[in-house]
Amino acid sequence: MPPAARLAAPAERKQPPDEKPAAAASPAVKPPAGKAPIEKPPVKETPEEQPAKEKPPAAEPAAAAAGKVYGPDCLRSGCHSDLLEKPVVHGPVDAGACNRCHQAIQGEEHAFKLVAEEEQICVACHVIRRDRKVVHKPFEKSSCLACHDPHGGATRELLAAESAGKLCLDCHSIPEEKVVHPPVREGKCATCHVSHQSDQAALLRKPEAEVCAECHGALAKKIAEAKVVHKPVREGCQGCHWAHASPNIKLLLFPYAAGFYAPYDETSYALCFHCHARDLFAEPESKLTGFRNGDRNLHYVHVHGEEKGRTCRVCHDAHASNAPKLMAASVPYGPGGWRLPVGFEPTPTGGKCASGCHATKSYDRGSGTTKAK
Repeated sequence: MPPAARLAAPAERKQPPDEKPAAAASPAVKPPAGKAPIEKPPVKETPEEQPAKEKPPAAEPAAAAAGKVYGPDCLRSGCHSDLLEKPVVHGPVDAGACNRCHQAIQGEEHAFKLVAEEEQICVACHVIRRDRKVVHKPFEKSSCLACHDPHGGATRELLAAESAGKLCLDCHSIPEEKVVHPPVREGKCATCHVSHQSDQAALLRKPEAEVCAECHGALAKKIAEAKVVHKPVREGCQGCHWAHASPNIKLLLFPYAAGFYAPYDETSYALCFHCHARDLFAEPESKLTGFRNGDRNLHYVHVHGEEKGRTCRVCHDAHASNAPKLMAASVPYGPGGWRLPVGFEPTPTGGKCASGCHATKSYDRGSGTTKAK
């Protein structure tokens, strides 16, 4: 056994209660050959009665001095975590890139400002064009936040409301009328309108007739194939109809008799008189109309009646027809859905009708003879 192993261990020294344990001796450093050993300088202890001085804080980096960098911690610390619970979350928010739009205000606790003007922030990611004839006012003023939530929303468009319809009602109102267009009533404004800009009036998605045809396809087909089209229809549906709401049937601009029969009243034909002269129906004898037998005004004969005055719909199609003067081939009659044939045939100086109302009759503007066959 080596001699060192045979040495007895020194007796253990008991430490007085008030005495601090001695610092462990630094391990000896073996000097290089031929040189004196290097002694480690002693550690200077801080006296117990004198507290140690705190180190001064490190200077903030230049980027932090201008505004601290915030990110995922804002969303996951519990302060703004509700932003991640929205059905659709804006990309920068989802990525925790808060400093993409915000920066801290130096010298203020948890106070922030936008890194640039509202529009400049949006256009840094979104391509915004203003090259159409009609521009929505908020879009024209670069007020993106008037319609959009910058953090997230219930829709893909990040609208600042639950739906486009509710958002539009922040600025627009639905008239409280008897008849409301279904897309308006259901808040489906985007059925007809775009939100930013358009080449069409009223921010329509397409030319007026094309927008209407998307829902009223059968009528649009009939108009397209007809030989005679009512002039207001050629120029657009709003010559006779309101687009949103109306106090009249069929969203009409003015009152119009709803049924097959109606007592004559000028107000019942206000829609027709918006373009056509009232005198066509006012006098029993007149040469203002082509529908006469000699001087006898056959318009007057048909529409005047205390109970069974025949309304315009008895003979005419308001939209389009294959016969002159928009004469209908047949018209709906009664609750059963039967279509009453009109059977009109023009002649050089008049015409004849073989309708379901009466026996075949003819009229002549020159001779003034009415024949029943």
